[in-house]
Formats: sequence, C-alpha cells, structure tokens
Amino acid sequence: MNVGGSVRLVVPRRVYFGLILAAGFLFLVATENESLACSSFLLKTDGSVIAGRNLDSSKFTPGVVVINHRGIWKESRSWNELAYGRSVPNAHLSWVSKYGSITFNTFCRDFVDGGMNEAGLFIQEMSLVENKYPEDTAMPRFFMMLWMQYILDSFETVDQVVASAREVVIDGWNWHFFAADAEGNTAAIEFVDGRPVLTYGEAMPITVLCNETYEKEMDLLKTYQGFGGETQVVLKDAGITRDPDAPFVDERFVNAATLIKMSNDSQMLPLDYGMKVLDEMAWEGTQWSYVCDLTNKTVRFRTKDSPEIKELRFSDFTFDAADPTLMLDIHATGDIEPGSFSPYSLEINRASLEKKISGWENVFSSNGATLEGALDRISGYSETTQVAKPQPFLEK
Repeated sequence: MNVGGSVRLVVPRRVYFGLILAAGFLFLVATENESLACSSFLLKTDGSVIAGRNLDSSKFTPGVVVINHRGIWKESRSWNELAYGRSVPNAHLSWVSKYGSITFNTFCRDFVDGGMNEAGLFIQEMSLVENKYPEDTAMPRFFMMLWMQYILDSFETVDQVVASAREVVIDGWNWHFFAADAEGNTAAIEFVDGRPVLTYGEAMPITVLCNETYEKEMDLLKTYQGFGGETQVVLKDAGITRDPDAPFVDERFVNAATLIKMSNDSQMLPLDYGMKVLDEMAWEGTQWSYVCDLTNKTVRFRTKDSPEIKELRFSDFTFDAADPTLMLDIHATGDIEPGSFSPYSLEINRASLEKKISGWENVFSSNGATLEGALDRISGYSETTQVAKPQPFLEK
C-alpha cells in the first residue's frame, strides 16, 4: 500500500529532533513526547526468535519493569478520560487478561511502552511525526499505552494484533507500532491521514522499524549496497570516519537490516547478537535497550544509567491472578531476581508516574485540567482493575 511520497528527509540530527517536536500536537511541544527516536527489530535464528528495542530520548527516562498477571478484569480508557477527566462518546471495551506479561513502562502499571507476553507476543512503540489516528465514535477508544497492554493481555499472534488495530480507535500522540510473535511474524502498524496502514506478512520482508513509515524506510534501503543500490553500508565497527559536515541520514534501519542479513554467519548466541543489533542502532540518546527471546521466554535489558545487563525468565514468575502484580525501577542496579520486585501499590504507581510527568503542568492546564488530577486518574486506573471471578459452567 502506497501512502504519501517517497521523499527522504535528510537533515542534521539536531534539526531532525526539532522537527519532530514542531510537527506534533500541542502537548508534544509541551514535552509529552520525549521519546523521539526509538527502534525495534526481529531476528530469526535456528533455535530462537529474537526481538529487541531501543528507547531513545533527549533526556533521562524513568520507568518501571512490570510483571502483569493473567485473570485480571480491565476496561478501556481514552487519553481524554485519563489526562483531562473528559468523557468520550465511545463505548468502553472490557476484557480479562489471558496471558501474563513482562512490560517496560515509562508511566506506571498498565501503561506500556513495550514488552512480551507468555505466548511470545512482542509489541513496541516508536515516534512517527506524520502519525494521525482515526476518529470513530462507534468503536472503543484506547489510550495507546493501555491498548498495548490490552494486546499483551489478550493475543498471541501478529494477525490478532493487526485485527485489533482495525477494531478500536487509538489516541494519544505520534506513535507507530512494531509487533512480532513467536512464529517470527511481524507487523508495522501505522496511522497516516487518519487511516490504518498495516504492513505484515510478505509485505514486510525487512523486520525492522524506526521513525519513518515502513514504506519510506524500504525506499531508503533500496539505495544501499546489498539491497539493490550503490550507497555503501557503514557499520559502527567498520573503522570509517564520516564527514562531520555531511547531511545527517538516519541509517539505523539500513544497518539493522544489514546485521540481520549477516546473522547466519555469526557464532554469537542469539540474545548476544540481538544486543549487537541494538548497539548498532544506538546513539548518545539511547536510554533503554532490551531483547526478548520469544521462543524461550527470556528478557535481557539495560539502561544508560544502569548499563549492566539484567536477565529475567518467565519461568521464574507465576503470573497467577491471586499473586500481586510486581514492579521494579528499570534503573535498578545489581543482580535482579523475582525478590527484587515490589508488590504493586497505589503509592508506588503514583510515584512512578510522577517521575515521568512532573514537568507537564502546561499540558494539563491548557486542556482545563491539573497535573494532580491527571496523576490521580492515570495512576489510579490500576485500582479499577480486579481479579476476574470464575464464570459458572452452564449446561446447554
């Protein structure tokens, strides 16, 4: 599907980020969208399916790792409801989580930036300047972070994620999404001119997504050696010094595609090679990096402030509804194990959210709300969730 033109924006990095800020909604300018240049990929090996993600930002990014449980009843909420206390005409969608998950959240519990569930489904967000969500009052409306939690709670395949993107209205700010599953399927989920642009299956031969539409990234890739073009691919370990005065071209997609193409010749373990791909796409603003083994249900992560690699295994957690949801500061140091996590509480949840949005007073006041009210509504959402009651067996 063709969307828009194929003109490639080629500007210095410092200008690139200014353009992202200038092009978004009012609240983007007011710092709601501080994660400006993220990236995700999927790599298939003989024994594992590996997915990874860098979260990039111009500033320190707080966050929590959350162990989310199956068997929890939840209900959809929009950004207008959560942030500004405004009602919306859309009906609410309720669900009971089918799968447990490990998620990485800049806000607090239930508001996801990325993660993986027990079925090996993986979903991530990245900024996309031209993203514009559809408007439809006939469908349930989800704040984008909560929609990502709904995806991980409910589904196991990319096809199901793609279907959901057609069945709900997402709101928030300029994000597009990368989804992958344990079978090695991927999807780029984008919204351009108010309509979904869903790229998956054979239409997505390169399993990478950064901060352009997938179509534009593929147009750029075709100009490089090994992919049909003449431009030389320059990896970080090539020992080539670039001209500092040359126009900046974002080559993260190109370089990740190159490493994925070279992966069969590597002797590195799959998770180690996944970190190598993230290192290739990283820059000085990379705040978080994590890789997920979708086959063996293992997660490795590190942050700029806590660079030692930590590992979590799904088999070390129960994910039972009767047990408390668990939370961990993503910048925690030392050896991480299940006992390192704290049980969820409203106080911990609110403190986590406050670290992220404490400077957003203008975002809320310009929409007739207050920071304190937003903190209460967003962090308090998790108080509305509950362990689902078993349904009685009914004979036909």
